[in-house]
Amino acid sequence: MQYKGPAVVEAGPRSNITVPFFVSNSSRIDQEIVSSTELPEFWQSATSGSSITVPARGTELVLVHVFVPMSAGAGEYRISLTLTDSAGQSDSIPFTVLVLPEKGVQVSLVSRPDYILQGESYDATYSVINSGNIEIRYGLSVFSGNRLPYSLINGETGEPASEVTIPAGTSLPVLVRVDTASLVGSGFLHTLELKAVELDPESGENPVTARARSTVEIVRVSGVDPSILHRLPFTLSLSASSNMKAPGKEPETAIPDGESPVFFNTGALNFQNTGDLSLKSAGSFDEYGKQKIRIEMRKHIQAGNLLVADPVDRYLMEFSNPFASLLVGDRNWSLSPLLGSSDFGRGIGAAAKLPFVQVGGYYYSNVFAAEGGETAGGYALYERRLRDYRNGYAYQAAASAKTDLADTVHFSLAQTFQSPPKNIDASLDLAGMLDPEQNFHKAALFDGEAIFDLWHIAFKGVYADPGFKGLYTDLFQVNASVLYTLVDFMVDLRSFLSWSDNNLARDSSRSASHTLVAEFTGAHEFAPFGTAVTAGYSNRTSGDAHSSMFYDTMTHTLLIRALQPLGDIKLGLLADFDLTGSALSDSFSIGHKTRATFLWNQSPGSTLNSTLFLNGSHFTADGSTWRFGGDAGVARAFRSDTFSFGLGNSWFIGSTNPWSTSISATGRFVHKFINQQDFSASLSALSTIEPEKIGHNFKVELRYSMPFSVPVSRKQSVALVRGRVVNGITGAPVAGLILRCDGLATTTNKQGIYSFYIAKDGDFYVTVDQTRLPPGTMTDIVTPYQVQLKRGKVKTLNFAVIPESVIEGYVNLYTREKGPEPEGTLKKGSGLENVLLELSNGETLKRVFTDKSGKFKFSHVQPGTWTVSLLDARIPKYHFIESTTGQFEIQPGQ
Repeated sequence: MQYKGPAVVEAGPRSNITVPFFVSNSSRIDQEIVSSTELPEFWQSATSGSSITVPARGTELVLVHVFVPMSAGAGEYRISLTLTDSAGQSDSIPFTVLVLPEKGVQVSLVSRPDYILQGESYDATYSVINSGNIEIRYGLSVFSGNRLPYSLINGETGEPASEVTIPAGTSLPVLVRVDTASLVGSGFLHTLELKAVELDPESGENPVTARARSTVEIVRVSGVDPSILHRLPFTLSLSASSNMKAPGKEPETAIPDGESPVFFNTGALNFQNTGDLSLKSAGSFDEYGKQKIRIEMRKHIQAGNLLVADPVDRYLMEFSNPFASLLVGDRNWSLSPLLGSSDFGRGIGAAAKLPFVQVGGYYYSNVFAAEGGETAGGYALYERRLRDYRNGYAYQAAASAKTDLADTVHFSLAQTFQSPPKNIDASLDLAGMLDPEQNFHKAALFDGEAIFDLWHIAFKGVYADPGFKGLYTDLFQVNASVLYTLVDFMVDLRSFLSWSDNNLARDSSRSASHTLVAEFTGAHEFAPFGTAVTAGYSNRTSGDAHSSMFYDTMTHTLLIRALQPLGDIKLGLLADFDLTGSALSDSFSIGHKTRATFLWNQSPGSTLNSTLFLNGSHFTADGSTWRFGGDAGVARAFRSDTFSFGLGNSWFIGSTNPWSTSISATGRFVHKFINQQDFSASLSALSTIEPEKIGHNFKVELRYSMPFSVPVSRKQSVALVRGRVVNGITGAPVAGLILRCDGLATTTNKQGIYSFYIAKDGDFYVTVDQTRLPPGTMTDIVTPYQVQLKRGKVKTLNFAVIPESVIEGYVNLYTREKGPEPEGTLKKGSGLENVLLELSNGETLKRVFTDKSGKFKFSHVQPGTWTVSLLDARIPKYHFIESTTGQFEIQPGQ
């Protein structure tokens, strides 16, 4: 016998190997050979014990098949093949099998509770299995939903189990203990995940990993539906920032020719530290959302020698209901667009809401402007709404009069007509000064809008007579736009005309100017490539009354944008060209902006973006300037954390100005805590380099926000389910029993009393947690128990805990034996399996099947009269059913 395989046979676990042998017969007769294989424990051979016939003076090939089990560890194993002839002579040849190392890990959930009460802790047991054939060290990590704290425990030793070493082919129980004592708010479904990762992988290998999840219901123990309370939502934000700036300093003496410029002349260091504490809220606290309140507060603190724009503290409180409104704090007290933004001040206002009419007034002081000033005003508003429910038409008209700035009166008219798919909205605002020497109507504003299917048309006009607010003498301005939209094509046309005649001194020094603007924009998406292209053109003409020509300057602008998606990658291109000419100076300029963008969504939560830009301006007199550069950024989002980082660089080169460059870097980190709280930290740095100086600007900002809500009132219409649970034998109250209704859970108190507050009508079901009942007990009512609730009404449901009652028995086959009596005797035989039986008392119905022995059992049977019926049974031949029904009177505990 000769071995013809390799010196060492390599194989992995769970694999089959085949090795060849040649057997020679030197005798003159045929020989029958029987093979046997000597194998390690748990190894198997398909050819062991088989026989072959070798012809006289011939040679046969023998193939030995061996299965390597999963439990075979890495290493060398010796296997022997023995051949025995008919005369009892045998020959053995060994060969070596090298089992290669194989890594693997599996994580499976073993046990966890279905639910727990809020505030309790629970254990989830996992099994970490080394499915490979070598010992491996694993690192264990846990994801706990809502950031609930947990402990990771080795199930065999009771020690912490952040790292474990598991021999080949064995498993280790791991316990995750979760604490819900810190949980605030309503119950939820808690997600828990255990992950195992190989800690010492070979160089260039990916570590083996596995994970398993579990979910457990966290039950909030409260019989109060949170929706029965009107809660006002708040957001509390706290931010702090520090800004350090070295603006750069010019050298005190000129740099001689031939010497290098001084770069790092940064100058003095300025700094600014600020802090903001803000509180915001907006909501309603009645069933119909008519009682509304809004609160905003901001406290600002600053220190340093860098001034902060608008550092004044601000606050605002607004309250309104169907009958009145009250406003206190900082806001824009004027609603007229003709008055600008100068009417922002600190004051108080109130209004009374009568049928179809509102009357109100206000007083404020402009503490946010250097000139200051105080103003009082009032208004009256009349409004009516009409609706044709049959045809779906609606019409609304309003008229108002308002005084403000102590010397101006406004009259407004507005109307809205809705008829799907057409909507028309128009308004007119007339304003005048209370000056008997001047014309009463000093300004007018018209605002109209109409929507017809695919068309959207808007028109706005403004006219002001001389002396209006002392801002200008004559002003006429018209805005118009038309928008046409299809599924993948859009056209937008806008125009603007303004004419003003300034004569503030009311003498001969007058100046008149006009501006005419026309814009056209079109957008189209090319299918099936998904390319979106936008193109636009605008023309702006402006002139002066002293010019002999219609225009002084004219500007043509051409805009082209394109966006091309390529799977997870999006490419964009933006080009903007300006051509401006002057009729007075006989000069023109050309400007252009080009920007290319790249966006790559590598995976959910990961993005990479970059931008390159080139901007230029070319003048006939001053030469050209160029600005070019680019930026790049990366962002990565995890379950509750987000990281982002960006770099940028830009250069400026001009024909007459010196060159300059800027380098910027930004980083941001955001973390979301439990209950929607979040924390963010950002860092930015900017350096500006010029030939003879360099400036730096560093800024660090921290921000924390926390949402919460405050109950302000209880709803008037609430349904109440309440009752008492007692021991049916002793009459003593049953405490600590868990009941559920409409997603709520509550427990009975020491007096056995429970209650549910539900803010809606309908049919609901009250259930009892059977696992919390004492062993061998049950309730005297069948749960779930249906209750019909109506808001404002009380439903009482009392019940008792009584000893458990059971109805059980057998369905047996009987045979008739011969005897002295004519009908003989009956002999009990085997039970009848899979017989369907029904238990009913007229209201409740239960069904069960008999087991292999013919036994049936009805558990948790309430006291009363019950009937057991045999519904379906495969009766053997020559047998009949003696009785198909039976009636029982059940007592508690029977």
